[in-house]
Amino acid sequence: MTTTGLYPLPALENWNIRLFESVRAAPDASHLCVYLGKLMTELPIYLAIAVLVVVIVRERDWQPAIAIAIALACTRLVESIIKLYAYHPRPFAAGFGPALVEHAANNSMPSSHATFIWTIAASMALYRRWKTAGVLAAFGAIVAWARVYTGLHWPMDMAGSAVVSTLCALVGMLAQRSIRRRRSI
Repeated sequence: MTTTGLYPLPALENWNIRLFESVRAAPDASHLCVYLGKLMTELPIYLAIAVLVVVIVRERDWQPAIAIAIALACTRLVESIIKLYAYHPRPFAAGFGPALVEHAANNSMPSSHATFIWTIAASMALYRRWKTAGVLAAFGAIVAWARVYTGLHWPMDMAGSAVVSTLCALVGMLAQRSIRRRRSI
């Protein structure tokens, strides 16, 4: 079975499918593993928001928060453009088994959930908040694994999320610094 669309190289598409097949839940997966996989598709997002709020409030430094807001707006724009011009079906929509979590059969690339967390993580890294960035990146990795495990995304969707997150975090930081410079003039 093959998918259509996003990946121009058949070898890349084949790798994507093989990796997906090795990560997704097996038909005989335990109920506990399936439950944890489903839980991890969303829970780390809320934990990431809680960590971010605690760190920003505790440090009373709003510059990273402003950069993150700009970066997240950038990610939504990039995601919208990708969804318009580079359709790639989700695994369950392409015939690779059922999804364990109910979801629309829309474009799979990139994962909005992983992109959200990794954008915050990358932004915190750009502001040298290494511990916070590490915790958030780990939350993003858990979400990425869970969304592939439950059949909602392909591994390449997660690679795309990492790229979009990193670039948009950089845009957010540069925009925030530009705003700060203009306000000090």
